[in-house]
Amino acid sequence: MNKNELIENEKFDIEKMNGLSNEELDVIQKRALAVQLERVNDKLEKIEITQNNQGKALEEVKHDLNNKITLDYGQQAALQHAKKKRVEELWKLGGEFQKVLDTKRKLHARAWSELYRSFGVSSYRDVKSKDFEEAMEWMSVWRPQIF
Repeated sequence: MNKNELIENEKFDIEKMNGLSNEELDVIQKRALAVQLERVNDKLEKIEITQNNQGKALEEVKHDLNNKITLDYGQQAALQHAKKKRVEELWKLGGEFQKVLDTKRKLHARAWSELYRSFGVSSYRDVKSKDFEEAMEWMSVWRPQIF
């Protein structure tokens, strides 16, 4: 039944409603409110479903940011610089490692090799962005393992 039919229908005839008792009018009003409340609840449920879906999508984006995004160019350059600085410091200090790593080139290679192992990557470019600060700290205190 469409709106026009409802309006024309004698059930909604104002003249007949005037003849109803207050109790009968209260029943009609309660039923109308119940229908409206049900409609509001349906809309609220749809909104909650949409919100939950958006929350899930946001969690996926956060997961990607934390677990898939690697260092940007600036972070890569900073890590390279930190490695170069650390190698120069260690080379000037000298030590037992120079018996095995007799050139700076070998010391540079060892720094990368141990970083790769520590962070589970095959290149410093593959270090996760979320691990950048940790990688910088790691590099600043790194000492070559002598095996």
